[in-house]
Amino acid sequence: MSLGDQAEARLLPPPLQYPYGHAPGVGIESYRFRRRDVLRELAGGTLDFLVDSPLLTDPNVPHSSLLADAYVCVARKGGPRVTDGLDLDAFLEVGHILTFSRPRCSSHVDLALERLGVRRQIALRSQHYLTAPAIVARTDLAITVPRGFAESLVQDQASQLLPLRLPFEVQQPDSHLYWHASADQDSGHLWLRGLLMEIGMQDR
Repeated sequence: MSLGDQAEARLLPPPLQYPYGHAPGVGIESYRFRRRDVLRELAGGTLDFLVDSPLLTDPNVPHSSLLADAYVCVARKGGPRVTDGLDLDAFLEVGHILTFSRPRCSSHVDLALERLGVRRQIALRSQHYLTAPAIVARTDLAITVPRGFAESLVQDQASQLLPLRLPFEVQQPDSHLYWHASADQDSGHLWLRGLLMEIGMQDR
């Protein structure tokens, strides 16, 4: 599979909770493939699944919406300006962690703020979401992430992290599950695909 760290955190734990005998011969490996290579890797069988934005349109690569939920802001319990909820002024006053692998692209959150004519304070740019919980729990910084991923962060550090509804509208992020048509009837592929889709539906 080709997954980002956010999708790994949300999708991988449930399949690994099954006893191995429930799906003999099925192993899970997660790597990151470059977008320009994924069609070749899917066709060649090197890659079974891709979770990504709905960008691929090849007729030999079926896909289905998998993860789609609203953004929330995650902050430290007891941190500044978060105890009574979060208005726009408070959101702009807090320092933020921006997790983005590309240095010159704008996130959905920042594009929404640009439409309002305001900018947030980016205190840290990071490539990886999974470094954020420890930083947020120990500082006054906040991070804005999709709700399902925020719930996994809060579950891991429930005594320290607080999810907050955003005080403005943001385009809902959407990730699709891709696979190659040649694997449509493979039994192991069908089992894991069905399980991933079930996990995605539970997050909606």
